[in-house]
Amino acid sequence: MTTADDLDDIIEEEFPHLVQFFDPPVDLEPNLNRAIELVEGLDPNRSDYTLDQIIEFYNIVLFIVSGHHLESWSRQRRQRFAGATPALKSIVDRYFDSISRENFSQRTTEFEITYQQDFLHLFARYQLADIIPQADFGGMVYNNEIHLVRLLSNDYIVANYGGFVRRMILERPLNAEWLIEAAASADGPESDRLHLPASLTAAEQANLIGQYVASGMVLPMYLDNIVNRRGDLAKIGIATRTIIEARRQLTAIKKRLGIDSP
Repeated sequence: MTTADDLDDIIEEEFPHLVQFFDPPVDLEPNLNRAIELVEGLDPNRSDYTLDQIIEFYNIVLFIVSGHHLESWSRQRRQRFAGATPALKSIVDRYFDSISRENFSQRTTEFEITYQQDFLHLFARYQLADIIPQADFGGMVYNNEIHLVRLLSNDYIVANYGGFVRRMILERPLNAEWLIEAAASADGPESDRLHLPASLTAAEQANLIGQYVASGMVLPMYLDNIVNRRGDLAKIGIATRTIIEARRQLTAIKKRLGIDSP
């Protein structure tokens, strides 16, 4: 009979905890327990680390340089952890320096979904757009099912693969939500900002928003932004008929919820 503890062991084996760094940090204990385990088993000469492991090493470096450790660690263990930065950085550098157009597809096959943003950050850090063409990058995005918002959150990706990102945006009306989010975040902090490719015209944005509203599947918050043309939406030139229809849908929703419209 499989017990709850057995099930936990099976889950841990099949879906092991991966080191993730957040600022401000969360889940310090499981992340640092996994981190020290990797540091203590590190082989600087090994050359067959997976992309997931490489991203873990990079995240461990972020924990180290931020001064994080567990109070339960001995002084020797803390020193061992703090001293691992050069070896970890060397492994990460070697991995990304060895990426080429020829091995890019093989190196980036099915990495952990929770590492999508980390990978794109490292892609930019190591300036891989210099060697990876749009077709290869696009194949990697679709093979790993990288969400559009991950791309729009990275200005390096949008600047270097604008044609691909533009086509991805225009694939379906629902992506108009990210145009609305980008307009709303334009004056916000850089860390919260979504970036749009320069090749995406205002007319294309207005047309996609029009299709989105016509679908009748728009969330109230987006209808409100469209009706009031919040942020940079005022610069897009949304068609009057789209704004009228958005206002009609928003009024109907408020009526159903018993909210008075102004």
